[in-house]
Amino acid sequence: MKTRILAAIPIALILIAAMVLQSWVLVALFAVLSFIGQIEMMRTLEEKGARVVRSVPFVFAAASIFFLYNFGMGMLLIVFVACVMALFVITMFKKKYDFESFMKSVLVMVYPQMFFAFAYLIAFQFTDMRILGSNPVVLAAALLPPIFCDILAYFFGRALGKKKLCPEISPNKTVAGSVAGLMGGLIAGVLIWMFMASGIWIRALYWDMGAVHFLVLGIIVAAVSQLGDLAASFVKRYFSVKDFGKLIPGHGGILDRIDSILFALPIVYIYFIVYNSYLNAII
Repeated sequence: MKTRILAAIPIALILIAAMVLQSWVLVALFAVLSFIGQIEMMRTLEEKGARVVRSVPFVFAAASIFFLYNFGMGMLLIVFVACVMALFVITMFKKKYDFESFMKSVLVMVYPQMFFAFAYLIAFQFTDMRILGSNPVVLAAALLPPIFCDILAYFFGRALGKKKLCPEISPNKTVAGSVAGLMGGLIAGVLIWMFMASGIWIRALYWDMGAVHFLVLGIIVAAVSQLGDLAASFVKRYFSVKDFGKLIPGHGGILDRIDSILFALPIVYIYFIVYNSYLNAII
């Protein structure tokens, strides 16, 4: 427990710094996390005997930042299809690869890279990249509910958890912990609205999102983040590994710490995009 807490302190400081500074500092942080996460996923697959085509997923990871910033998600999908085609060609004509190599190389591009695409979109579309600390509200909505969910689920699950949630996927997850996690998302939503969304940042975007939006979003994101956690456990159980890496003492690898946030990112992005579109339609 002590090791987990001490290791979590620098992680929290890095997240806080990213939320405050934002701009390209935030994008650089996302890029570092995505590349480390991709390496962890590759190693997980390769340790089980898979031959992953490393070059194509790395090209896709680097290209995703450029194309998302300049052209948006539509162009990224075109790049993704082009990379899939390249994987077909490489795995068909290089004898050291096979169809399993193709499938697992595509998996590496999808998880975690396609999920990180929404992190970049949040940075590009909801902040002014020329201004430091322009608007951390959307980012907070993606980060804080999963964090609060994880904390409350861990402690309440250990204290009160008896009935298992999904023992075949994650034996340590309990129903009590899951419910507590939803409450953690609700608390995060309240805090975001009280200290951030009702202040200067939300007015800077000409939004008038009431407290209900952040309460609902907090619960939704907490629920989805639990699915992200289970999805990571599903992958690790399939490949018979405990953690994706050993970078963070007591926590595992980067993917082990951000698995819940990865699922939260697209939900938060879609929620704010839909709300923004609705707001523009009625103005």
